[in-house]
Amino acid sequence: MTLPAAIELDRLQQAIIEQGGKWMYGVERFVPNCCPGCERRFERQQNWIIYADDLKPGNRRDYEIIQCADCGNRTMRKVLETYQLSDKEKARALLQKGFCNLQKVPALGTMTKDHRTDEYGQIHWL
Repeated sequence: MTLPAAIELDRLQQAIIEQGGKWMYGVERFVPNCCPGCERRFERQQNWIIYADDLKPGNRRDYEIIQCADCGNRTMRKVLETYQLSDKEKARALLQKGFCNLQKVPALGTMTKDHRTDEYGQIHWL
């Protein structure tokens, strides 16, 4: 991590704490879970790139177009379920159940409670 990036991260962490927020851990389950071109599993966000050329202002969809970081193949990605948990070990346990993309995410307000979001965008408090 470069020095400016580290400074920005420190500022972000301080701002979250000042606003009464906290860091949580997010995981998600989506289809397809691997690239249809090279069959590499999409485990981390570094494995794909969101293909921004397809996004237009005001265009609301429940999927996004991603591009494989290895072979460049583009495909549709549909998120089926996400969890945002305060316990990292609980989030890691979900990785064994087909979830992926474990990330440390900032949370503020009511979103600091553990929750699950389904494919329709409905929030379910845990």
